[in-house]
Amino acid sequence: MAAWLASELIGVPHTPGGSTPQQGLDNSGLVYYVYQKMGVNMPRSLSAQASFGTPVAKNQLTAGDLLFFKGPGSNSIVHVGIYLTNGDFVASSSSTNGVVRANLNSPYYQEHYVGARRIASSQFAPLYEVVGKAALETVGMPYAAGQASASGVDNTGLMRYIYGQYFLSVPKDLLQQAATGVEVPRSQLRPGDMIFFRGTSTPTPYRVGMYVGNDEFVVIDADLGRVVKRSLTSSFYSARYLWARRPYANFAEPASFAAGSVVEPPVEGSPQGQVTVADEIIALALKQVGKPYVLGASGPNTFDCSGLTYYVYGKYGYKLPRASYNQATVGTAVSLQNLRKGDLVFFRNTWRNNGSVDHVAIYMGDGKIVHAITSGVTTSNLKGYWLDHYAGARRVIKP
Repeated sequence: MAAWLASELIGVPHTPGGSTPQQGLDNSGLVYYVYQKMGVNMPRSLSAQASFGTPVAKNQLTAGDLLFFKGPGSNSIVHVGIYLTNGDFVASSSSTNGVVRANLNSPYYQEHYVGARRIASSQFAPLYEVVGKAALETVGMPYAAGQASASGVDNTGLMRYIYGQYFLSVPKDLLQQAATGVEVPRSQLRPGDMIFFRGTSTPTPYRVGMYVGNDEFVVIDADLGRVVKRSLTSSFYSARYLWARRPYANFAEPASFAAGSVVEPPVEGSPQGQVTVADEIIALALKQVGKPYVLGASGPNTFDCSGLTYYVYGKYGYKLPRASYNQATVGTAVSLQNLRKGDLVFFRNTWRNNGSVDHVAIYMGDGKIVHAITSGVTTSNLKGYWLDHYAGARRVIKP
């Protein structure tokens, strides 16, 4: 799971001394953040990380192993990454301007590779502990109707936001959440369990919170406008308690973990005009038109180009990498002549001017795209400037 989390951080900017996605991440800060998130007491400094865990041979690497590299003309360790699969790893560097996916078999990394370390499973906290800790960290988060992000949550959105940090998907609908996973007796509650409450005059679920231990839980209070911590022993909640659910069996590997693959929901084809997933993704993207551009933003109020695609595709189960040049590796390549609605369309030299992919849009059909540019989310025709800078397209939605 540590490798999954690392792969989801691709595109976060590099900041010297940074150890959170909000601050930016330096190379040891990336490792520190990921493993602390998993309950591991990971040291912060690179030198301490280089002696943490146990050595592992290069031909026995598995996801989550730490990879260490020396500097040019030096035997000192200067860089660390987190191994994914098939030689790929994630690391943050000032030379790449942030967290990127790299390959251990490239000449540079082969030459500078020093060794690897493995963190024993006993070092990781149980899933319920880390989920419960993440739940406590939401106290004070603002209310936002229909949202499930760090910028705001609603009743069921709080559950989706907390579990989403650990790649556990739960439905948006309250009644569906109330039937997810397995039911847990009140006497066996543990952190991370969802607990449901009835309304004042209704026998069905009306509100959901997340248990954090010691008879306490977190819940969104729309009247106060924020997430609060409450007690199950209070007369209000004790009288309205219905049941608890534990949805720990629904893990899904994010697309960014294995390049070229995506988490794809069932898609109903519709030659007779039935609405498809592509139609819904485009419709959601069009709802963002007019919202401001902010570099590094992934919604719901501001976006950059890859933040927009990351956001709208994610709402339909497609976990794309965060950066445009990494999004250009998922799915399958498709020619300009064979574009269809929902395809990701890529452009180069729109601002970096180094020949690499630096912009992404969503193809809407009829030669039109929707994307986030410096003036905000808008639609454009795939001609003129955009056709001149066209770099290819990828299809992540199967027919």
